[in-house]
Formats: sequence, C-alpha cells, structure tokens
Amino acid sequence: MVRRGLAALLGAALVAAGLAVIASPAQALPPPPGYPIRGVDVSYYQGPSLDWAALARGGAKFAYIRVSEQDGRAVPNNNPDPFFATNWAGARANGLYAGAYHRARPGLSSGKQQADVLLDLAPYAADGLSLPPMLDIEWPRAEWGLNDCFNMTPAQLGAWVQEFVTEIAVRTGRQAMIYTNTNWWNPCMGNSTRFAANPLFIANYSQNPPPLPAGWASFALWQHAAGAQIPGSPWASPDLDLFKGDYAALAQLAAGPATSLLATINNRYVSAANAGAAPLIANRPALGVWEQFDQIDAGGGMVALRARINGLYVTAENAGAAPWSPTGRRSAPGRSSRSSPTPTARSACAPTPTTGSSPRRTPAGRR
Repeated sequence: MVRRGLAALLGAALVAAGLAVIASPAQALPPPPGYPIRGVDVSYYQGPSLDWAALARGGAKFAYIRVSEQDGRAVPNNNPDPFFATNWAGARANGLYAGAYHRARPGLSSGKQQADVLLDLAPYAADGLSLPPMLDIEWPRAEWGLNDCFNMTPAQLGAWVQEFVTEIAVRTGRQAMIYTNTNWWNPCMGNSTRFAANPLFIANYSQNPPPLPAGWASFALWQHAAGAQIPGSPWASPDLDLFKGDYAALAQLAAGPATSLLATINNRYVSAANAGAAPLIANRPALGVWEQFDQIDAGGGMVALRARINGLYVTAENAGAAPWSPTGRRSAPGRSSRSSPTPTARSACAPTPTTGSSPRRTPAGRR
C-alpha cells in the first residue's frame, strides 16, 4: 500500500541481506514476535496469478483485497481492480477471512459516493467470513499532483472520512476498517480522535509495535512489511500483515458485534446453558458469554445463529422436534440451523446487539 519506491527499496534490502524475494509472504520477512495470526493485502500490483493455496500453507489467515479507488470512473489497472474477483475467490477457497478495500481520493467526489463505489463493486455479506469494508487513506499517488493532504484542510478531510464511514455503517451495519499511517493521519487530519470506534489497520514497516494515530488506543491489523518486486517479473509479493489477537478474535472481527436474544415476555436473555448442551432458554437477567451469538447470513433471506463462546451453530435437531441448542455436532450451518430473521409471536425475542471490545497503516504499501 505504500509508495512503489519504498517497496522496491525493501526488496533490494532483502536481496542484499541474502533473503529470497518470493511470492510467499510467510518466507519473505520474519514477522515481529508476539503476533501469531498473519495475513496479506493485495491489489493489481500482485498480478493475476497469486498462489493462494501457497499463501494459506505459509500461514496466512486473512486478506484485504483492493476492489476500487478514487470516484469510480474507469482507471486502467486501478478502478475497478481487474484482479479483485480472482483474488477474492482464491482467498475464500483457501479458508482465509477476506475484506474488500477502497483507495481514497478525497476532493474528487464525496466520501459517501466513494463508499458506494466500494460496496457496489464488492457488496458486503454478513456471512461470518467477510472482514469489514476498508478505507485506505494515505499519501496521494504522485501522478495525482496533490500535496500530502490532497490539497484539503484537516476539517475538510475529517468531514470526508466521516461521510465514508457513515455510509459503510448505514449500508452494512459494520464500522469500516481504516488503513492509514500515523505520519499521514496526525498532520493531515489535525490529530482527529473522532474515529476511535473504527478498527484500525496501521502501516508501519518495523519489527516493533507502531506508534498509533490520535484517537486509537490499539490496532486491529498491522502492515509490518511491503511487498517486494519479484525478480524477472512485473509483479510484487503481497504486503505482510499481522492481527492483534488470536484466531478466535479474528473470527469475531469477521462476525461483527454479537447478537443477544431478549425474550419480551419475561425480559430475560436467551442462554446456551450447560456449555451449549442444554436447550436454549430465556432465563438470564444479564448478558454473559453464553448469551452472545453471531447472526450468519445463510442465504435465501435466512440467517443462522452461532454461539460466540464455542463457534457452534444453534440447531433444531430431529427435524425441529427437539429443542434448539448449540451442540457439538454443528460447525457449519445446515438446513436445521437456518431460520427467518423475523421472530414468531409465540416465541418473541428481540435481537439485541452486544457492545463488546472491538479490536482497533511511516508511509503506507503499494495500493
């Protein structure tokens, strides 16, 4: 996502150090210690034939993939990204959590319009596998002929970013991921702290935890190394990323805020008691870990409920004759775990979003 020159310099440095510059990010540069969950971000610059199976074998668990940039008008190789569909299919087919991102050019059109470009080209699905749509806001491309802050004031940029993330929230129900770098954000955004609710993807090419932009106390993702030019090829290896948390936390980031069911008849929360072995029952006066579920889009206008604590789906066993429970037999939604999102009058429960802790890009990568 950073400027191309820096990526080339990093590639030269790797070669000078005797490290092979290859397409597999897991082997290109050792990741900083203490962050076991690794991923990549990619765009046109990684070419049309990324080996996603090799990336998965090398340890990649997630990917952000560029779909669009600027105001949606056709830009060769950049808008729409010609390799988005292939990369998305490859990442998902190999078990990676995946998210789509948009390279911003504020001032060319509104934040709302550019958010719509992203979502129109890559509609968000609440399927438990898709990461939040992402805004990539950093230094302009050199060919755009703008200053570092897009010839805009901090107030203008703040209003633009607000429009973008608001539109993402309205259309998807998710807080947009924001990719940026502290050295761009603080001067260009005037040290704005208003976006702390949005998970942060910080760019900093270092082996040490990066300094954060104003407003954020932590980050969700860290781009710690840029892709490097592959010798004899026009393409580069993917940018290298880390997730702050374990695999279960990454799954929660993809799933979004937890949902809890509140029975209107007795004002009690539905619980998966006895570690999910007992039927669901509305008997808890307060929320706990066994009262939190993820709503997963099961297709056809149906949703499935997955218990957040154990990752298993609520199912109606014996063709619905048995009580619903998140048992150990369901790790993926089937016909008996799909239901209409509309509660019936006989068993009315109000879905209640649960507010939980949400995990939160020196120049940014090749975008």
